[in-house]
Amino acid sequence: MNGTDNIDCNIDQLKKWLPPSPPFLKKLMSHILNDKEPSIGTFVLRKYIQFIKSYLPTICDTHDQNVAAKNISSGLGFFCGSMVYILHFENSFEHIEDICLYNILYILVDNYIDDAQLDRVERKKGIQLMYSLLEDPFQNLESHHSFFNIIAKVYRQMITRCPQVKNKMYKLFQTEIDGLKIQDNGDLTRDEYYNIAIKKGIYTIDVLRKITGSTCKKIKEASRNLGVITQLLDDSLDVFDDQRNGIHTIATYEKKNHATLDALWMDIAKRINDIPPNFNVFKLIYGAFAVYLPDRQSEIYSKNIRNMTTSHNLFDYKCGCDAENLLITTIIDELNIEDASS
Repeated sequence: MNGTDNIDCNIDQLKKWLPPSPPFLKKLMSHILNDKEPSIGTFVLRKYIQFIKSYLPTICDTHDQNVAAKNISSGLGFFCGSMVYILHFENSFEHIEDICLYNILYILVDNYIDDAQLDRVERKKGIQLMYSLLEDPFQNLESHHSFFNIIAKVYRQMITRCPQVKNKMYKLFQTEIDGLKIQDNGDLTRDEYYNIAIKKGIYTIDVLRKITGSTCKKIKEASRNLGVITQLLDDSLDVFDDQRNGIHTIATYEKKNHATLDALWMDIAKRINDIPPNFNVFKLIYGAFAVYLPDRQSEIYSKNIRNMTTSHNLFDYKCGCDAENLLITTIIDELNIEDASS
């Protein structure tokens, strides 16, 4: 049977669920909050909603309503991705609160750093204070804005529960600040934009890996590849917004200098293909986005790239990511089901 016969879904249908429509989300959220969706996924999502509620005043006070909604939506995506990753490890449900704490820090700190409307002097002072917090999270902050007190509170909880993440959190923050300097400069080399994206992806996933307590070198290498893919996809998705806001990334560099993101897409596709079997679920997720990008932003992808995807099988393209095969190996490898042919 031809692989294109197995998935009855075209690109137009994909647009309906990437991202989901507002009415669908509204209905789903209503069911979750009213206990009408008794599944593990909705249980975890309900925990996240309950957790984030207490921080909404801080999030909304820091940004205007539209930006706050976008940041919460982005944070939810980050949380879901983090949970999918954590579920690959033992005792994963013990880490739900840890992921929630990391998520709150992601929303508050990352968006504070990236806030283009924030006064430069104010932002510099805030960054210095956050550096100080990373070094001494239990210092007295009564004289500072409540926003930083909330960050301190969340960070204290996180390193109390997971002291092993402290060093990686510092490296991640340092990389975010280095990235801030790079994204403000439009005259750098491709390697400089590419390398900061690599570092961001690596340290973001390193924190998650440290939360799990994993020390396996193979898991470390595979996880870092996942982090890099996430960052490169994020830069690719945001290329037009970043360009409008004067933010310079590997994606805006490619668009400016080569008119297409073809080389970056091929890099992402190769990395997706290199994901090992124990993380096949990410191969499926990232494969969907890799196929989605050239259709969503067709003006910055060549016809050759767009022709490498089909409108029938979202994952069956020439870089070696076939949906049917991946689903089978996912069942065998991740659910420990023996191959029937053995």
